[in-house]
Order: sequence, then C-alpha cells, then structure tokens
Amino acid sequence: LLENRENILPLASQKGKTVAGIGPLADDARSALGEWNLVGTAEETVSALAGLKAGFEAQGAQVVHHRGCPSWDKNESEIAQAAQMASSADLVVLVLGEPYDVTGESRNRTEIGLPGSQWALAQAVLATKKPVVAVLMNGRPLTIPELKAACPTILTVWHPGSEAGNALFD
Repeated sequence: LLENRENILPLASQKGKTVAGIGPLADDARSALGEWNLVGTAEETVSALAGLKAGFEAQGAQVVHHRGCPSWDKNESEIAQAAQMASSADLVVLVLGEPYDVTGESRNRTEIGLPGSQWALAQAVLATKKPVVAVLMNGRPLTIPELKAACPTILTVWHPGSEAGNALFD
C-alpha cells in the first residue's frame, strides 16, 4: 500500500454499484506471472479483472472493463472511451505497470516510469473525479511522482502470480 489518503481501502461492499476495471494490465494474466515464471501458465492464472469480477459480482456489483491503452506502446486512441466508462462507474480499479516481457534479466529500461500512454490514461480517469484505486503491476520499482500526487489510493502488487486477481480482490 503506497497511498490511502482518502481511506478508500479497505473497500466497502459495492452491492448494486458498477466497478470499472481499467488499464492495459487489468485482463493480462500473463503479465501477472511476470518474467520469472517457471510453472505458471496464463491459462491457469487469475487476472486482476477475473478476480475483481468474481469478487464484486458475488457482492451484487456489476464489473465493466476497458484496457484504455496498450501496455507498452504510445497510443491514446482508446483513452476517451476508457474515461467515459470510468465516469459511469462508482469505483475504478486502474491496473497499470509493466508487461511481463519488459522485466527480468537483460531487460533494461532507460525510463522507469509508466510505459507508453499509461500516464495519459491515468490522468483521463482521475479527471472523472470518481474514486480510483491504482494498482501497479511491475517487476521493478517505478518512478511515479505524478501518479502519487494525483491519485489518493495506490497499491503496488509487483507481478503477483497465478492467484493475482483473487488476491487483489481480497
């Protein structure tokens, strides 16, 4: 837990509400395993989105999803749609960070902030003024001063493994 300035966590029941799972890593089970997986497979891994859907839908909430942007490339063509979805939700879980194939041995980066268009996505979602829980899934510490200043609730979960989504919901 990096930030919880508005005491959003722990979450209350979202019964009857809409939760938006937004971000390029929300439905990326492979990246939840990270580069160092030995026996885990994406097919057997619970993505962040799958865990959020199972948990929130069991409470009687609706879960919607939009990736918003690619995990690595700069492409902002989907950000407006993701922000629109966020503005219609009661809560946003924004899953950002590094995809599995840019971390691990011999995977150096010259800039260790959010890759691609992820900061632009975060800005658009935060501009909706909806409660946002930013979840960072990464294989190294990231420099996130802008996100830290703008988002009151930030978790870093690293590459959390095969039960990623269930653990995130819990």
